[in-house]
Amino acid sequence: MFPVRRPSVSLAILALLAGALSLAPASPLPPVHASSATDADTAGVLLPQRLQDRADAHIVASSPALLLLRGGMDYDENDPDPQYLVVRRSDGSVIRSFRSPETDDAQLFKLEGTQLFRMRRLEGSRRQVEVTAALTGASLRTVDITGKGLVHSAGDWVLVTSVTGPTTAHNAVSILRADGTTTVVPGNFASPATWVGGDSTTAYVTDSEGAYAIDITTGVREQIPLPDHTKLWAVTPTALIGSLASYPNGIAATLFRALDRTTLEPTWSVDVPTTHRNRGFLTHGDGLAQMYLPDDAPAPALSNLDLRPVDLATGELLAPLARGVASFTQLAAQEIALRFDDTPGGRLSIADGDTVVPFKDLPDVHARALDIGYSKGNVAVSWQDGTTIWTTPADGSGEWSETHPDAGSELHDLDREFSFGGEVSLVDTGLGTGMLKQHQVTWPGGSRQFAARYAILSHGGKYIQRFTGGAPGTAEIVESKTGQVAVSHLTGEYGAIDGDISWRPASNGVLTGTDLVTGAVENIRLPAGCENAGIGDVRGRWAWIECVGGSRVVNLDNPTPFATPESALEVLLGNGFMVHVRSLVQGGPIYAVVTSLHNGTTRTYGPVRGKIHPPGVGVAVDDDSTARMVYIDNTSQVRRVDLEWAVNPPLSLTSLTRPTIAGTARVGVRLQASRGTWAPADGQYTYQWLADSKAISGATATTFTPGAAQLGRRITVRVTAVRAGYTRTSAVSGSTPVVRAGTITGLTRPTVSGTARTKKKLTATAGTWTPSGLAFGYQWMRDGRAVKGATGRTYLLPGSAKGHVYSVRVTARRSGYTATIQTSRASARVR
Repeated sequence: MFPVRRPSVSLAILALLAGALSLAPASPLPPVHASSATDADTAGVLLPQRLQDRADAHIVASSPALLLLRGGMDYDENDPDPQYLVVRRSDGSVIRSFRSPETDDAQLFKLEGTQLFRMRRLEGSRRQVEVTAALTGASLRTVDITGKGLVHSAGDWVLVTSVTGPTTAHNAVSILRADGTTTVVPGNFASPATWVGGDSTTAYVTDSEGAYAIDITTGVREQIPLPDHTKLWAVTPTALIGSLASYPNGIAATLFRALDRTTLEPTWSVDVPTTHRNRGFLTHGDGLAQMYLPDDAPAPALSNLDLRPVDLATGELLAPLARGVASFTQLAAQEIALRFDDTPGGRLSIADGDTVVPFKDLPDVHARALDIGYSKGNVAVSWQDGTTIWTTPADGSGEWSETHPDAGSELHDLDREFSFGGEVSLVDTGLGTGMLKQHQVTWPGGSRQFAARYAILSHGGKYIQRFTGGAPGTAEIVESKTGQVAVSHLTGEYGAIDGDISWRPASNGVLTGTDLVTGAVENIRLPAGCENAGIGDVRGRWAWIECVGGSRVVNLDNPTPFATPESALEVLLGNGFMVHVRSLVQGGPIYAVVTSLHNGTTRTYGPVRGKIHPPGVGVAVDDDSTARMVYIDNTSQVRRVDLEWAVNPPLSLTSLTRPTIAGTARVGVRLQASRGTWAPADGQYTYQWLADSKAISGATATTFTPGAAQLGRRITVRVTAVRAGYTRTSAVSGSTPVVRAGTITGLTRPTVSGTARTKKKLTATAGTWTPSGLAFGYQWMRDGRAVKGATGRTYLLPGSAKGHVYSVRVTARRSGYTATIQTSRASARVR
């Protein structure tokens, strides 16, 4: 199995989330892709079959954790009102059910987080938006409106149109948020607003006079200056999709064109027949998809729609995401709910916003693709004839190139193993005697062969683990191209190589990683129950190991089991995610279930083609540590899925308690910062002091003494936590009171020296003060009264001074401080 087969490790693997997944907004998001006409008949069903057993069962709303279904349960003739089910996305279990009057339009439901927004029709033209807790049904609040109702939602808000006057000239739009606040968009629309698209900050709507962008925070709307006679259909991050009626060659059609979001200049135009136009364009992730009736659609026509992504650069329709669709609902920008059959037993599915790249057809469409590998930007496929490997660039744009690793051999053994790492491929040719089989390793410009019982290629293809017998000490690690032995006489058979690190288990519950270049060793203590673990694979900080009761994936930074085991045909570790492949129902088609190892989110792809013997599947993840997966579908079509959602993001350091500041907010008085508490606690911390939220240049220590520049300002400190492998995270303390002026303190009094006699000079000494850096002013005093003009440090006693006593008054000043005065003792009486 590409890329690596672990022959001695049990196939028991992780459960689909079990209790690890909650109903938080970041919970599972598991769409099933139906990728061809064949797939449409068996489109994956993650929900219990009983939810599929009614012709009216369809998905009407979604959130990251929940689905809202209409129908799908036993019909109660005594209560004909439609039944709705709140369903957990991770496993399809029904949390609760409720009935809603037929007069309540099924399309006027929106899920935001765990809140359910529902439009209820009252008497006359009155409407009411009721917000309930989706999990319990408890009513949270109601908003009375008059008019159309819920338009759409994104982020944590729902757009509502209402008619505030007797004519359509008084149409208005409001924004209802999950936090209970409401914003009314200023002004009225010429006709009821129609939803076009949106994200967490902006909603795009149209009326009879144009298209508008509405700021979700302020409610301010701005008209989009579209070209004349252009109707806005959809919005993507880079383009506006509009339509203009045209009649080429006398055939009714609509001209669709993409406009650059910034310049509004057209980037492409396509003519779409009217039969296609009726289905319309849908947002699909960051891209665009079209739901339309193909020319070759079999009867009944309306039950055979195609959903195809659109190339945003050219407008070209790409390979179908789903065919034979009976009905659909745009749930959100990322998702489209699909129904494949309007009869009992019909299938429900969700097409999401993942980028799915279909490859060019393999050269022999009558043969069967068997196994697949993915590494260093190339995809390799092994062929049912047992002798051929086809390769192509992983971007899907290139042709397939044929190679024969064992040219000249007549091979028909489908039990051969293929591995692909970096630029290196490893093939078990099936030749040999007894337990030793001939293996061939191939790379650009070279190849070599060796005999082994079995062999495993490392991630990146630099090394090969080979086993020549069953006895201890018969395993070794060699360099793939040269065959030079890196490690010999290894005990046991289990091991994994990630880059230059060889990971092997020990009987004492320690997983040992050895750098094959430097020889450095790292020991990881495994969790309880894994003391005698075998190892399946290691990617980055994640390890797949065999423990008591089944397999586990553990984080080597914090080695606790990630989830409970579950049977599967194959398991693969990717860049922070895991793929396990299994049937969703007993005896059903096989799917690739991708689980993020960061937060437990799952999505499901396929069906995928399985091997004949031994049990296995055509699925591989990129060996170059990108978040991509390739698989072979049931028609031997190769597809690549870009799993941006599953990329293991850097872990976040969490501020548990805010930083604090100790000390008095006064110029010249030192303040002390405490970083607060963090999880994990063993990070490194930096400090930045702020005055009125602006950084103070150079103030980056744990202490700070305010100066004159901070007088009258409030001081805070921002603590930034850093740890390898974690996202840099900052937290800011509460603010101090405004900084008051500093205090100048005289430690010793000023003194006067010199002879108290006329015509003699007296000299003043300022004394000692704190803080330092003061400026001093002097005022000489005669008999306690100021002598006019006598402000120098010295004073020459005039003849009139005879019989008087003199002192000096010293004033200490510094910017940001309150001036302080001290007076010396009086001199002797002047003679």
